[in-house]
Amino acid sequence: MLVSSLTSIALACGGFFCDSTPPGPPTNEFPVPVEQTGEVVVFAVDEASNETTMHVQVSFEGPAAEFAWVLPVPSEPSLLRSSQALFDHVADQTRPRWTPLVSIVGCPGQSPAFGNESDADTDADADADADADADADAPAPTVTVVARQNLGPYETVTLTATDAGDLVAWLQDNGFAIPDAVDAALAPYLGATTHFVALRLQKDRDAGDLEPFAMRFEGTTPSIPIQLTALAVGDDMPIDVYLLGETRAIPENYLHVRRNPFKSDWRLQTDDLEIVGRAADEAGGQAFETVSAARTVPLDLPGPASIAWLEDAPDLDTWLARLSADPLWNRVNTGDLLAVVEVPEGVDANGFFTCPQCLPLVLEAIPFDAVSTTAALVDHWLVPAREAALLLDRAPMLTRLRSTMSASEMTLDPRFGFRELDPVSSWHFLRVVRACTDGQTSLEAAQRVTVDEFEFLAPSEAELAEQGEDLYSWLAALGDDSAMVIEDLSTGEILVDHRSEYEGVYIPDAVAGSPSVERATAETAACGCRTSPLTLGAWALPLLVLARRRLGWT
Repeated sequence: MLVSSLTSIALACGGFFCDSTPPGPPTNEFPVPVEQTGEVVVFAVDEASNETTMHVQVSFEGPAAEFAWVLPVPSEPSLLRSSQALFDHVADQTRPRWTPLVSIVGCPGQSPAFGNESDADTDADADADADADADADAPAPTVTVVARQNLGPYETVTLTATDAGDLVAWLQDNGFAIPDAVDAALAPYLGATTHFVALRLQKDRDAGDLEPFAMRFEGTTPSIPIQLTALAVGDDMPIDVYLLGETRAIPENYLHVRRNPFKSDWRLQTDDLEIVGRAADEAGGQAFETVSAARTVPLDLPGPASIAWLEDAPDLDTWLARLSADPLWNRVNTGDLLAVVEVPEGVDANGFFTCPQCLPLVLEAIPFDAVSTTAALVDHWLVPAREAALLLDRAPMLTRLRSTMSASEMTLDPRFGFRELDPVSSWHFLRVVRACTDGQTSLEAAQRVTVDEFEFLAPSEAELAEQGEDLYSWLAALGDDSAMVIEDLSTGEILVDHRSEYEGVYIPDAVAGSPSVERATAETAACGCRTSPLTLGAWALPLLVLARRRLGWT
């Protein structure tokens, strides 16, 4: 019944609720779940000012015509507009790349190749002042309205509370679709300085208007109140946490995993969340993987010349074409355009903005002035993007942590800190060399493989094909563990380490194995040469033992 985004002790998580009961006084008895399918948070921690800025983006599925979101924060927050451009940028800069590189050497007929802030609501203070003249003997209020504000498409209220049940009752009485049972989940977050931000769409907005939003508050220890998220979450919900700071970020009270690189989807060259989830499960279900930890890359945004170019457009068609052609403007999406261009009701906005000249009557019907439309876009999209870009300019390091979690695992709020640790690259390479001898084809040659720090020989593609496999499926079947290393980065303790299982060892002469591997091994031993950091005679062979067992070699 709850879908959360992310908050912090410095907090980043809250709850989405949905109530689709018939019109009339709300009963809150049969709330329809809005199931959260993912959450993404960007934390920017400023130690000097003792502040954390949190940007939140949530994806969910389910009815959302009426929904509410509640977020506990450690102190009174400033609410800010966010920018989708920030999320797109940090995702692109940290996107995992799993790249196979295949080199074919000395094979007949083949040359070497490589494969491949916003206006405040001014009528807001009645609730805050309602008790000013109350009888001195009346009990103190348990819920106090601190501020109201319209933020982009949202109507927000910031509250303090000393009783979770009264907080839920206040929200229900004021039109927030909050189910009764939420009070138990909110109770642990009550505190002397804790504030609660409740958010819903304004009456003239719908679910298509959802956009990222941000907050700034005191504190420098980002945390996710994940226990709130557990109330309405799908199995293995992906969680991405981006942290901007002076050094690399780590999970402080969760474990850290380094995945088994053999399990990665080298064939499709994409990140496989199932591997992340399995690795976290092997660590007890409460663990993060570091996807990337590297120097921050600035976010380039349109400047005065680009703005003037739009202001000079003679018509809407040209204006849209210039937006699309400018790499600094083309991050603007359909939702942003709908905020500044009045597309008639019933018209497919995506189709229109993709090809406005395809709908000439619609194009002619839309009122347009280049200067005012550009000014509206600058205010709606560029100003929040500039604020977000400043966070990147101020922080030397960007860390991306990832995990997947189900409700049963959300029993402890993850907390994050910063340490002087080595950077982590999001680029990963599987290097394969097929070196032919004595008329072999590339399919017949043993494959010399390097993955991260691991090096070994694998059977030829021909031998693998006989068993219905290829190199990628063979690699994925090596070992049973998705986590290569499980560790506690806050203490430096390594709890599980499988790396030694994949180190090369000398192959005893009596061991029969893959014909192509044995041939490569014999030739290397005869010439006494070294073709890699290890001699081929010193390769692999827990891997070859596994291969022999799987492929039936004797």
